[in-house]
Amino acid sequence: VGNSSVFLTSNNNLSSRTLTSVNAIMGIGPVAWDAESDHNSPELSTVMQEIVDRGDWASGNAMSFIIKKQGGIGWRRVESYDTYQSRAPSLVVNYYPSERPNLAYNKTTDTSSSEFAAGGIEAVDGDHVFSRWSSDWNGDINPDSAWIYVDLGAQYVIDSVFIYWQTSAAIEYKIQVADAPSDNDVGWTDAAHITDGSSGENRSISFTAVSARYVRMRGIQRTSATYGYSIFEFEVYGAQGNVAPTDIALTS
Repeated sequence: VGNSSVFLTSNNNLSSRTLTSVNAIMGIGPVAWDAESDHNSPELSTVMQEIVDRGDWASGNAMSFIIKKQGGIGWRRVESYDTYQSRAPSLVVNYYPSERPNLAYNKTTDTSSSEFAAGGIEAVDGDHVFSRWSSDWNGDINPDSAWIYVDLGAQYVIDSVFIYWQTSAAIEYKIQVADAPSDNDVGWTDAAHITDGSSGENRSISFTAVSARYVRMRGIQRTSATYGYSIFEFEVYGAQGNVAPTDIALTS
C-alpha cells in the first residue's frame, strides 16, 4: 500500500488491492449527479496522510485512489489538476456492470380495480408508452386508496422501484413490500413514501434494501379527482448484492 503497484489487466486488479482503513464518501447529498457537470471530490487529506504515515512510505512512491460505485448507473470522469484545468492530466474511469434486470417484468399482478380488462399485467409488460394499468376511479369506494402489486415469484433483496406514470398520476403514494400480500393494509411494510408526485413523470424511487416477494404501489392522493391512477410501467430492481461484482479496468 505504501507504494502502489501498476494496474494491469489481470495482476493487481481492483478486487485484490489492499485498501486503507480511511475513505471519503464522494457525492453531493441527496441530489443526483448531473450529466456533463463538474462536482468536486471530498477532502482527501486524511486518506493521503494515512498513506504517508505508513512505515513503507518513501519519496517517489505512488498512490492509488479507488473509486467504488454505490448504486446508480453511468460513468464518472476523474480529473486531477493544480490551479488550472487546462494543465490537468485526466483519467477516464468506465464501469460497465451487468445491467440489473427488472424483477417485475411479466410477473403476476393484482390490483384494487382496473379500468381496462387486461388489468395490472399491462403495467409489467415492458411497454413504457402505450399499454398501461389504470385504476377504476368510478368503481372504487375510495379511489385515492387504489393500489397495484406485483408478485416477483420469489424472495429478492430489492432497493429501488421505477414508475412510468401517465398523466393521471399520484401526488402522494407509498411503495410497500410484503412476504404475503393482502387486499388491505395488513402485512404491508412501507419502503418509501412519496409526497411530491406529478403528472406524467418517470420516477425513480430508491430505499433501504429489503427482502420481499411482493411490491405494491399504494395510492394516497391522485393528481386529478376525475381520474384514477394510471401507470405505463412498474419496475422493481434488486439491490447490488443480487449482482455479482465485476472488476473495472482503468485507462488513461
